[in-house]
Amino acid sequence: MESHSEVLFIGGRSGVGNSRLIYVNTASVQFVDELVAAMGDDPRVTVVLLTATDATARARLGKREIGSALTWHVDRSRQAAEELDDATPDWVHRVSADDRSVADISQELIGLTGWDDPPQEPAQ
Repeated sequence: MESHSEVLFIGGRSGVGNSRLIYVNTASVQFVDELVAAMGDDPRVTVVLLTATDATARARLGKREIGSALTWHVDRSRQAAEELDDATPDWVHRVSADDRSVADISQELIGLTGWDDPPQEPAQ
């Protein structure tokens, strides 16, 4: 898994001292323990799996794929969604992206993380 090196790259070091980090990777919900270890310290982690119906996925993919490539991507998206849902623990938040704006989804994610409150300074 490359997540540790990706977190190193994002954080500039082991990630220690970062107060907030959004790590976006479709399969990362399956590797939470490895990501937490890569961050160091004892981070509070909120894990979210974005979901969408087949109709939503098809509509979005249809904006960037054409012809037979669209069918392949729709089929692959459905398969990946099923695999992720099956492999992701029940405690992971699932957030629907159906008929929602990016801003609306972002607001829900901020609420789940508690980031709408100012960050607390570490105890000295």
